[in-house]
Amino acid sequence: KLDIKLVYFDIADNYLAALAAFCLAWLLLMPGVRMSLHKRSLLLGWFVLEVATVALSFRRSSLVGLSLMFGVLLWRLPWQRRILCAATGIVAMLLAAGRGERMRPLTDVTPKPLLAVRGRPLMAWCLQRMAEGGLSDVVINTGWLGEHMPAALGNCWRPEGSPGPLQLRYSHEGQDFGGALETAGGIVRALPWLDDVFWVAAGDVFAPDFRFDPSERSRLAASPCLAHLWLVPNPPHNPRGDFGLSEEGLALNLPTDHPGPRYTFSTIALYKQAFFAPPWCDIPRGNPEGVKAPLAPLLRRAMEGGWVSASLYTGDWTDVGTPERLAELNQA
Repeated sequence: KLDIKLVYFDIADNYLAALAAFCLAWLLLMPGVRMSLHKRSLLLGWFVLEVATVALSFRRSSLVGLSLMFGVLLWRLPWQRRILCAATGIVAMLLAAGRGERMRPLTDVTPKPLLAVRGRPLMAWCLQRMAEGGLSDVVINTGWLGEHMPAALGNCWRPEGSPGPLQLRYSHEGQDFGGALETAGGIVRALPWLDDVFWVAAGDVFAPDFRFDPSERSRLAASPCLAHLWLVPNPPHNPRGDFGLSEEGLALNLPTDHPGPRYTFSTIALYKQAFFAPPWCDIPRGNPEGVKAPLAPLLRRAMEGGWVSASLYTGDWTDVGTPERLAELNQA
């Protein structure tokens, strides 16, 4: 009787291991789960252990059951999620939560990033360039009319000419907190989804030639800097610029009376997760309370210590902030 009980216990243990492996795979691969890279790595290790437990038992029934469960899981997932590289974080975020007050009345019924520029949504130009840069996943934060974003783009969006679709995840600040969390607050909200080094761009900026070069991420990862910004020559609506640029490639927080040249922040940047942690940012990771916080004070504070590098981008760039600028782009 004891031997029979042990056999049944062994069988039950193998089926539980198979079920645990399936649940862990679901957490690792499903695109709607917020999780840090550290937690994903721990779960991946646990997953490997459970699979090994089942495989080493040599029980055909448990192996067949595990194979069937994984077959169903992989059939339900988009193709680019059918690999364990989902254990890494997403490397890009597109900001699209603003109200667009200066664009009214156009933005009374349409979020600014979805306004048409040359036949397609404004934010689609940036998503296209991200896809061409090899990115497969992007986080988009939403606020005003946030439900319009997934309705227009879906969760799996295929850019023109791209070899594969972009997997889109949404951080719905409007639904969660009643409105946008501003730039820093919105980024911190999405941090559990993002990789250690990640791109951020604005969905209301037109930069059709910008290249999201993977080597730039590697360069920042190897650098002591916490962020890298792309600056542009000052447009007519911002003649005084935002930041200076040193000969060594550091962004400078110049005083207002400094005679040196200043440039405009393009909104395109690379950040390390450490930039959004103390002493630079005091908002808890994931921003569970929905704290609103601008980005500029964090950047200026880090620039004082030489922690922010920058490059000058001279390609086509427009901050589509008014109906007049939108009209000029569509007439060009």
